[in-house]
Amino acid sequence: MLCCPLHPFIVAAKITDVRHCLAKEVTEQEYKDDGFDSQEEMIKGMKAYYHHFGLENKVTVLRWNNVHGAMADDYWMSF
Repeated sequence: MLCCPLHPFIVAAKITDVRHCLAKEVTEQEYKDDGFDSQEEMIKGMKAYYHHFGLENKVTVLRWNNVHGAMADDYWMSF
């Protein structure tokens, strides 16, 4: 199950890959798939949540497919 504390959604997905590495080892494809145009942009984006985030921080890269579900507000309103 994937959810976001900032936006009201909850969806189910099939986790296809989990990779543990340092931020400096996140590949170009991985950070682009997450919406970043560069490694520097990824670091800046992560600092919004983790103020001391840098290239030496440990990260977990998740990949998934088969996403399905509903917005949390829509889900709860159906009861």
